Amino acid sequence: MQRDAWTFEGTTEVTCNIFTLHAMHTIVGIDPWHHPWLRGQWKNIRQYLKKPSYSAWKENPGVGLGVYAQLVHHFGWEPYKKVFREYERDENPPSDNQDKIDRWVVRFSKMVQQNLVPLFEFWSLPVTDSAKNEVSELPRFLPEDDITTMRQDAKGCTV
Repeated sequence: MQRDAWTFEGTTEVTCNIFTLHAMHTIVGIDPWHHPWLRGQWKNIRQYLKKPSYSAWKENPGVGLGVYAQLVHHFGWEPYKKVFREYERDENPPSDNQDKIDRWVVRFSKMVQQNLVPLFEFWSLPVTDSAKNEVSELPRFLPEDDITTMRQDAKGCTV
């Protein structure tokens, strides 16, 4: 199920695990937000958030899965399904890693009608000005949840 177009650097294992979380939720009934494996990563996430960087994020799939789990927690699985379908119809695949990140942020933002740039910047994922401009009219989204409250200055993230 994994596709290169929406698997950017650092997400090879993550975009595989998102399907595992979906299967566990659908078949076994374990809410992804409360999945024991993900909760077991929270110590690593807390440590990462002390000094977040994209290079560190790419090195730890357990940390990387955090943002994907947040998207499921706040928006459910339906946006994922719709975004994945959009990628299947895409006749012009992303040209490079940055394009993959930008397209993911823009597509998911438009799908949920929320500007997800603050969330991705919270995780220190690089988003270009062009992508930011494309979703700037949407309401900004940075939830107050179990993960964002791990970092005391989460509300102070600049976007």
